[in-house]
Amino acid sequence: MHIGIIGTGTIGGMLARAFAQADARNHIWVYNRTPEKALQVCASAPNIRACESAQAVVNQSPWVFLCTKATDGQALWDTLADSLTSQHTLLCTCSSIDLNAWSRHTAATITKVIPSLTQSVRAGVVLLELPMGIVAKRQAAILSLLATIATPVPVAAQQLRVSSDLTSCGPAFIASLLQSWAQSAATTQALSQAQAEHLLTQTLLGTARLLEQGSTLQDIVAQISVPGGVTEAGLQVLRQSSGPLFAAMHQATAAHLRDRQSNPPDTPTP
Repeated sequence: MHIGIIGTGTIGGMLARAFAQADARNHIWVYNRTPEKALQVCASAPNIRACESAQAVVNQSPWVFLCTKATDGQALWDTLADSLTSQHTLLCTCSSIDLNAWSRHTAATITKVIPSLTQSVRAGVVLLELPMGIVAKRQAAILSLLATIATPVPVAAQQLRVSSDLTSCGPAFIASLLQSWAQSAATTQALSQAQAEHLLTQTLLGTARLLEQGSTLQDIVAQISVPGGVTEAGLQVLRQSSGPLFAAMHQATAAHLRDRQSNPPDTPTP
């Protein structure tokens, strides 16, 4: 399969490596306006090759991921739109694009995708916002492609922001929460922060294993917490404070996106 990646920053480089590792028969074509960055990605796998232009990527592959800054993405779209055909699928990682507006100006299928750092280990969720009226065969092909590196989950436009908080931003939020917990544990002077982070990391890995084997989040809580026990006492504190905390977090990310759409920045935000 021929897969094109325009923009080899954090997201584009990760996707290129993930698809290259998913199947050695894949041909990954990459372009970056700074050639050295594209070559660095090429050095990570023999089936990744650099192109001299974004147009060359489009010429090589029916699957094209556009992984650039918002302003650069619009400029590239203006340049490439006429050369995209009905055989192309353009998957854009910028959450602020107007999917249906872009779709009206090309025969290609335009899809919004929100990856996660977890795709670097070919795991986790990649979100999709599909265009209106997409044919079932093309939708199935998109899901099949993304399933080689993640669990693809289609969402509606109004679900995208909060879903992104959970999946794309989620690993950073979880890691930050664990860091804060380790810092608090260290204030007891019974453990160092490094020791606490080690214990939390191993506990998180074990919890993930339970979930992989079929346990639900509620199952895990119920199996550990008993009436009148120490876990129940801690959970009562968490439940009182976590609701307002996460509500404020979702409000902050939504407000940031609204501001971003009104005043496009020079750097992308997951």
